[in-house]
Amino acid sequence: ALPRFLIGLVLLVVGTNFLTSTNNLLDLVLNSTALSFLVEVDAMVHASMLGQGFERHVTDQCDVICVLSEIRGTWQPYVLLVFSGLVTAGWMAYAYYNPNGLQAIGDGMQCLCHFEGNCWATSLI
Repeated sequence: ALPRFLIGLVLLVVGTNFLTSTNNLLDLVLNSTALSFLVEVDAMVHASMLGQGFERHVTDQCDVICVLSEIRGTWQPYVLLVFSGLVTAGWMAYAYYNPNGLQAIGDGMQCLCHFEGNCWATSLI
């Protein structure tokens, strides 16, 4: 379970960087489709190689294990949702407003396109 968690964590960090580095909507849709393929490719390989018969055979051999947990309740999904929303908002703010972020790139592109504002392109002409 730990290697799968680590792979998921690395995929989360790399995928978030991958998606926040897009410049337009078309690239965002294309990159998110590629990322969803990477997330689902292991399930597709498992289903194509082993099939449902093998899966039924394995699950029929296993007993159901019930684990009682005192910390799980109705509040936990909401806490995780709020936490993931705050992490996403923080990451997006960092991606846009850091010194070399998307906001600075957008300001530089606007300056280059219109030759106005406080930019170095106006001093070249």
